[in-house]
Amino acid sequence: MNSPVIMLIIFSILLALIIWFFWPDKGIYALIKKGKRNSKRILIEDALKHIYDCESKRQSCSLNSIAGNMSITSNAAANLVAKLHSMDLIEKGTDNLILSSQGRSYALRVIRVHRL
Repeated sequence: MNSPVIMLIIFSILLALIIWFFWPDKGIYALIKKGKRNSKRILIEDALKHIYDCESKRQSCSLNSIAGNMSITSNAAANLVAKLHSMDLIEKGTDNLILSSQGRSYALRVIRVHRL
């Protein structure tokens, strides 16, 4: 039952599973990290597009409008706005959010890419 051959086969299978899980760029762990990173980028891009759209329609853009438009909680929207502000993509006005020149450039680039 405890023959060395069986133990070697079990060890080889476990090692193969561990390698498959942690393989750089193609393993399961790398794919999970990549998915999370992409979802954060998508949230940032969608928020920038919404703010740009509000500015082009001469409407005020608030934290609640971002949360409602993107179907996220107001807490998640607050975190997103803080992230955008730390990246210098938006400026916080008194009651509304305004794109910085860098944020406007990024939003236009995203809109152009999505049109293609």
